[in-house]
Amino acid sequence: MADKTEQLNDRARLYFQFGALLFREVDANWLQAFLVDIRPQWAELGCSFDADMDVAPQRLKEDLDTEFTTLWYAPGGIPVYESIFETGMVFQEPSDKVQEIYLKENFEFNIDEEKSFPDHAGVELEFLGRLLSRQSEALSRDDEDEAARIQGVFVDFLHKHAGRWIPAMLHYSIQAAQHSFYRELCKMTLGFLLSEMEEELPRRVRENLMALLDREPKKMDYDADFRKASGL
Repeated sequence: MADKTEQLNDRARLYFQFGALLFREVDANWLQAFLVDIRPQWAELGCSFDADMDVAPQRLKEDLDTEFTTLWYAPGGIPVYESIFETGMVFQEPSDKVQEIYLKENFEFNIDEEKSFPDHAGVELEFLGRLLSRQSEALSRDDEDEAARIQGVFVDFLHKHAGRWIPAMLHYSIQAAQHSFYRELCKMTLGFLLSEMEEELPRRVRENLMALLDREPKKMDYDADFRKASGL
């Protein structure tokens, strides 16, 4: 049982890390830790960074902030919201559906405080991580029924939401990235998510989702109302 809970927590930490890096710009303190400790670990996992990483930390932070905005939020960028990716419009049915699931599972997301929407890729990944953490907690107290229920929620959300569009979003982000940090981040996140789908989803479901990997996102008109609503 201890091995199972440890595995769940390890997976949860990866969901939290990737989700946070997709959701907001890198923090200066995290970036310093990355350069010293995390970058070598990523390199061991196959990440290959370009010379754009070998600049002064302050310059690197500025470059990454620019890339973050250009890649995902500037007009013509890759949509990081499920509603926009699927419909071309902000705050549509996918957003309502994931918010309903969050509320049912007591996962708090405040639109006003975060200046974002609940169907952001980073938030969906964080939610999956939270489910794994809760599953681990349930197993630790020998509540196998609750652990099984949470596993069902996890698989359903991976199937109907995160696994349906985030791999394609990452696929196009890899192609569009101009900075090697975000290119390699998206590669790692995509590889992790595909491995999760391989382990957790039935073969036919997985094959159907893989067929969606290279579909293009819907086009969106980045008008003033969207910028105002999103806080951008």
